[in-house]
Amino acid sequence: MRSAANLMLRLRLAMGVGTKADVLTVMLGSDRPVTVRQLSDNLSYTAVGVRSAVNDLARAGFTVSASGKPAAYSAPHAEWGALLGLRERPLWVAWHLWFALVVDYLAWADNVKEKSLGDYAIDVKLRELLAGHELFFRYAAHELPPVAFVSEVGDYPGRIRSLIEWARRQDRREAA
Repeated sequence: MRSAANLMLRLRLAMGVGTKADVLTVMLGSDRPVTVRQLSDNLSYTAVGVRSAVNDLARAGFTVSASGKPAAYSAPHAEWGALLGLRERPLWVAWHLWFALVVDYLAWADNVKEKSLGDYAIDVKLRELLAGHELFFRYAAHELPPVAFVSEVGDYPGRIRSLIEWARRQDRREAA
């Protein structure tokens, strides 16, 4: 019950289902301070709602503000880890962004199967599809191999394999 994997559920149980519990989960799962924009992107909440939650958490002493522009916030990991009985740092992965990409890819693949397209046309269409998921790539790009972005014409299976492998690595990190 005290694993990092169920941290969001535990915080929601304690604090109620809402922005504050989710914001705190992301802060605890991040290895650096996060901005309101990053929190909003990762949680799909409005920036106004996230800012309100961050301000409330900071006033309550649950989080701290890091210096700099834009303003960034973090949760004191050592103190929260001791309170929550966490043996390791929780891992935050924006799975909803990954699932949205997968759903769109599957729909795209079904559509492409019905057409007779060459490798170049498929590459162009795949780049358009991937461009539509800029948030996923913004938050996962540092962990993705270059083949996910730039590869030879006709290597779209390589791009998709690299995205699938990214998800597998995240799953292994959570299970560890």
